[in-house]
Amino acid sequence: MPSTNTPEKHVIVFTGVEGALLQFGSFDIKEILHALDHLQRDSIPLIITSDRTIPETTAIIRHLNLTYPFIAECGAALAIPSGCFRTEFNYHRKLDDWFIIEFGLPAYDIYKAISEIRQKHNLKFECLIELEDGDVDEQKAPLTQQQFELCCQREYSVAIRIHADDDSRDNFIAQIEDLHLRIKEKDDSSIITADHDEGSAMRFLTQIYREEYNSDEIVTIGIGATWMDAPMLYTVDEPVLVRQADGLFDGRIGRRNMKFTRYPGQIGWNQALITLLTGEED
Repeated sequence: MPSTNTPEKHVIVFTGVEGALLQFGSFDIKEILHALDHLQRDSIPLIITSDRTIPETTAIIRHLNLTYPFIAECGAALAIPSGCFRTEFNYHRKLDDWFIIEFGLPAYDIYKAISEIRQKHNLKFECLIELEDGDVDEQKAPLTQQQFELCCQREYSVAIRIHADDDSRDNFIAQIEDLHLRIKEKDDSSIITADHDEGSAMRFLTQIYREEYNSDEIVTIGIGATWMDAPMLYTVDEPVLVRQADGLFDGRIGRRNMKFTRYPGQIGWNQALITLLTGEED
């Protein structure tokens, strides 16, 4: 793979956040500065994909001093900074200096749908924006839209915690899928979204870059560490799975031609990216 973007071939890098670009709970970037310098020198876009909200992801963008688009809330929203492209594109709304393209449903619509199936099928779960004191098995009255919007930071997804045995959990997942919704499992919660993932937003953005570069020679690299990054890794040309802090890999992710980092976390992220861009070991 070339070390620079050329008229014949262009590289786009997509990355997950937790356990890859950043360590869990930390904004320290000293271990990835070498790779960031390579990307900046060669004008290679670094596109963050995450289940985080738009404001949360914007904070990361500013911290890294990036000027590229990002994908938020499990592919529900693609945010493009003003002036990023000469190519024209359609968007749904403008937020400060960002054009927002929406692939998801409003979070309150998702909340209403899952609240209805909770009451109808006596499913045991709670949304994290609801009061968590008291009996978690008690059927809670759904929040009004005003109450929901006052306390929910997510715009296109709902975080829940399920309290159920395996059979009840399978029943819940079946009910979710019947509503054409998706569930993404995290360590401490689950994220309910509309029927989308990062792939749709990534393909849309790649097409914009293809028109911007006036070239079909686009190579996409994806680097991630957790199951939340799986849709991104399944979409790119060159997927890289980052080793976790315990030395293992997330065994739920599998794809032919997947590359694996030698080192965990940011060190693995940094070395893998430099190797892909230059063909040389860091």
